[in-house]
Amino acid sequence: MRLDPQDAADSARGIVELSARIYVPSTNANLVDLYAFDNPPNDFSRRGFHVSFKPDGGVVYYRERQTPLPDLALETDAWQDVFIRADLDRRCFDLTVNGRTARDIPFAHDDVRRLRAIGIGPDSTRSILCIDSVKVRVIPNP
Repeated sequence: MRLDPQDAADSARGIVELSARIYVPSTNANLVDLYAFDNPPNDFSRRGFHVSFKPDGGVVYYRERQTPLPDLALETDAWQDVFIRADLDRRCFDLTVNGRTARDIPFAHDDVRRLRAIGIGPDSTRSILCIDSVKVRVIPNP
């Protein structure tokens, strides 16, 4: 999803919140992702937050490699609430899954100061991600 040009401009050094209900089947063959970047859609060179959910319920974020978040787990085969609060000034984000939060997770790339697009979907074939009640909120830096 592409952010409106004004929202992208307002996100510079501000806060972007993403909330959604997701359903990840345990029968998936691969990861499913939520990520944001400072590029047009399908150009992944300047990623901000990047979170992946495994078919076994494991949660990882991407920086230079996939890094597990052992304090978070997704219940597969059930609708789950997910909330991301990205701080573009600090280049990190908080991730809440089912009421548990991991804080100050670093962005995938250090040079991201605004967001232009958000990606939601399977990492590759033979996997699905169902999503409902998506809300994106941009809070400009005062």
